[in-house]
Amino acid sequence: MTWKAYAPLGALSLAAIVGTGLLQLAESPAFLPYFGSLNPILTVATAAVLVSGSLVYLQPRGWFAISGAHPGSRNLLIGACAAVGFALPVIAIDFFGAFPRDINVSAPQSFVFYPVIALVAETAFHAAPLAILLLLASPLATRLGRQRTRWSCAGLVAFIEPILQTIWASPDTPAWATAYVALHVFAINLAILYFFGRFDFLTAYGFRVLYYLAWHIGWGAARLPLLFGG
Repeated sequence: MTWKAYAPLGALSLAAIVGTGLLQLAESPAFLPYFGSLNPILTVATAAVLVSGSLVYLQPRGWFAISGAHPGSRNLLIGACAAVGFALPVIAIDFFGAFPRDINVSAPQSFVFYPVIALVAETAFHAAPLAILLLLASPLATRLGRQRTRWSCAGLVAFIEPILQTIWASPDTPAWATAYVALHVFAINLAILYFFGRFDFLTAYGFRVLYYLAWHIGWGAARLPLLFGG
């Protein structure tokens, strides 16, 4: 494996750190609900190191790839349609008062923030936990088989984000909406992990960014005048 296989991940990590710096210069509060008092630049830089270390462990062992799987135009189209498809039902329940007003970062900051937070999310919810679980489970791989071990660990990892989403749910969100979101996010995680395992990390990351583009950026801009009068 040459350094060229890692170059796209390095470029993505650098872009995320630069984007975070730009938001900090603009004194954006976008990271506050997610990072609290942590320094956003240091937090994103830490995520970049963690995702790199995780994938450097995973790729050479054949668990999950960084890039280069070339999903093809048909699969990319399917992925894009799936990302938009996941956004539609959660947009629909938003019309029934499922979510409070201030749940999205507004444009133009959203165009920088969501690709950055997508990298952090993929690190925290998928790449790093998978590396840890597969490291711990590696002695079982000879007994269970590599594929069964890989997908068993992926299935466990899929629960992390929906559980945290439930814990972090706004007190203004109705209980029924919180329950739906947990199931919805679990399904999204299964889809992302499928793209990660079937293709590579960058495809999985791209799927999350497309979902964020539809739900947080596109609908995030439209919902304020439609649901709250501006």
